[in-house]
This record gives sequence, C-alpha cells and structure tokens, in this order.
Amino acid sequence: MIMVSISTFSWSSLRDLLRHPRLSSAVMLVTVAVVVATHDLAAGVACGVLLNGLFFSFQVMRLVAVSTQDSADGQTRTYHVRGELFFASASLLPDAVDFQDNAPDVIIDLADARLWDLSAAATLEKTVSRLRARHKQVRILNAAPRTTSLLTKLGHESLLG
Repeated sequence: MIMVSISTFSWSSLRDLLRHPRLSSAVMLVTVAVVVATHDLAAGVACGVLLNGLFFSFQVMRLVAVSTQDSADGQTRTYHVRGELFFASASLLPDAVDFQDNAPDVIIDLADARLWDLSAAATLEKTVSRLRARHKQVRILNAAPRTTSLLTKLGHESLLG
C-alpha cells in the first residue's frame, strides 16, 4: 500500500506549495496531515472541505460594504448595502449604521445585497429595531426576491413594509 501511495502521489505538488496561494497550500497540507494521522481518507477530505469553506466565507465577508448618503435637507440618511450577508459578514451591517445620527428617516437600500441565512435576517431585524427604538422611520428598499422570501418565512415581513 505504501508503494501505491508513493507512486500515485503528485510530487510536483510539493514544489507548487510555494507558488500556489497560501490558503490553498494550507488546505492541502491539513488534508494530507489528517489522512496520515488517521489513516482515513474520508476524514482528511472532510477536514479539507470544511477548512476551505471557512476560508471562502472569510474571503467573501471582506466584499461587504455599506456606504451612506444624506438627503439635501438632512432629514433622510440612506445606507447602501453591497455584498453577501451571511453568518460571517452580518455583523458588519450594525457596525456601519450610526444609531446616534439626527436624521429622522432612515433608508436601508438592499439593491446590491443578498441575505443568505438566519443570522443575516436577524441582524437586519435587530438593526431596524434599534433604529426604531430611537424613534426613526425606517424603510428597506430594493430587497431581492430571495431576501423578501427569507424575511417573510422568518416572520420579519414588517421590515419590508
């Protein structure tokens, strides 16, 4: 079995460790280490897939951006949300909102954003609730059909209207 492993192993992959992205090389090394330590290919592949999923989540999280725009009269502040909101990136939304702002009307524009999971929907709901607790009129605009469906299924359809 050892001879089969040696003959089928791609020895050039060791040289490529330095040329490939560090995260990809880390996934490969962890996968190999788990297979060698456990003698179980399935465990190694599972660890590699999970680690790659985590790395991907944190890469996508960096693509979330929230920009603000105030109306000419200062009565409305609009938050333009861009990116994918999910468990890893949802906390960026309340961090970008100024809850102490004096504008009585707040618009959260989701035209360039998508909510993917329960944590993103809950974060949006908490953000809106905090703004409304400060007596602000909050509207959510341009929610994608999937986002609207998710909020409706979770009982947060009041956020949309």
